[in-house]
Amino acid sequence: MKFLASLVHAAVASQVVFDSHSPPDKDGEFAIISRNRGAAVRFRSPSAADNACGPEGLTIDTVNFMMDTSKVAGDTSLLVNFCPSVNGKPYCTKSGQPARIPIKNIDKRAKFQWSPPSSIVLPTSSYYWFTIFSSAEADYQAPFWLAGTKEYSTVSDPNDDVITAFTVNKDGPWEVVNNRHLPENRVVGCLQVNTK
Repeated sequence: MKFLASLVHAAVASQVVFDSHSPPDKDGEFAIISRNRGAAVRFRSPSAADNACGPEGLTIDTVNFMMDTSKVAGDTSLLVNFCPSVNGKPYCTKSGQPARIPIKNIDKRAKFQWSPPSSIVLPTSSYYWFTIFSSAEADYQAPFWLAGTKEYSTVSDPNDDVITAFTVNKDGPWEVVNNRHLPENRVVGCLQVNTK
């Protein structure tokens, strides 16, 4: 009984601040992820009015995402980070080293859950980026970040809070995709961010 109570308490304490939903059953590749080819998704943290934890912000609890790891070598790892947005791009200089997640599940739809090793607080109404690289040297052995199924448009995202960026060099620069040049119903990488 205590175990069930703790699960209920954890569920109540957690808040989903971003969710681009699970990928489609078939296909749904969003971006190839290698040592030099990275991708990022930007979102806006909740405002103080929407924030259950007060004006100081929310602390990231877990991050869930899905990859196609079916072609990776056995010693491949993912490198993930949360970075503030500066001039509309990921600014990871002060975010510390990316966290390394060994790929243990070789699958077309491998699920990953990551908890930051140290506390990351999202200030209210601020842009943040989730960035991802891998240790794969060759593209043909690299994992793919799968696309979420939630569609973003001028109606559902009128301020372009949700955007993507790509780089072909681990040290940047990041190239932000201009949403105005994309189809009205665009998708981003499969990503769910939970806070506490």
